[in-house]
Amino acid sequence: MGCPVRKVFGHGEGSALLGEPKRAAEIVKALKKGDKPVTVKMRLGIADKSAAVDFAKEMEQAGADLITVHGRTREQLYGGEADWDEIRKIAAAVSIPVLGNGDVREDNLKERMDGVYGIAIGRGAVENPQIFSGERKLTRYEVFLKHLEYGEEYFGERYVTTTLRGFVPFYLKGLPNIKSVRNAAMVCKDKESLLAVLEGI
Repeated sequence: MGCPVRKVFGHGEGSALLGEPKRAAEIVKALKKGDKPVTVKMRLGIADKSAAVDFAKEMEQAGADLITVHGRTREQLYGGEADWDEIRKIAAAVSIPVLGNGDVREDNLKERMDGVYGIAIGRGAVENPQIFSGERKLTRYEVFLKHLEYGEEYFGERYVTTTLRGFVPFYLKGLPNIKSVRNAAMVCKDKESLLAVLEGI
């Protein structure tokens, strides 16, 4: 219930459900008929944050076992800063665990943990997979090699090469003069050419 992209939102799915709390609650209730835990991922609202706490309470009453809150509205997409004060208000208003999500980095992990049950790391893990270890042991290129190795083991070379091209902008983020490297990587069709382009990042 948090996806903000147009093709999802436009079909009444994802974060569009924030505007239909009764329908969202019915979905949770239907899922609760099974024997698995039901979790809800939500944002702070569509355009404003005024109904976020009430939406979370309704999800709890419908039977949700855990809520993850991304600290932006749907209109913000991924711009601006995540509002962790609002996330903590939601965590304080319900009795089920609440995970906070948004702008989680190595330098703010402890701060983000304050007032919530836990944190959900999204794009921060794509940009820096070593965020989970708490220390930087490998170069970006070495991390990319591991990513490719694991992907190839499970999905095969062609699939993983074309899929990993989409991760290249994250691996290059913050580096100078990345446009030409990114553009060259995005047209690679095999592992060798992709690695040749990215070697040295």
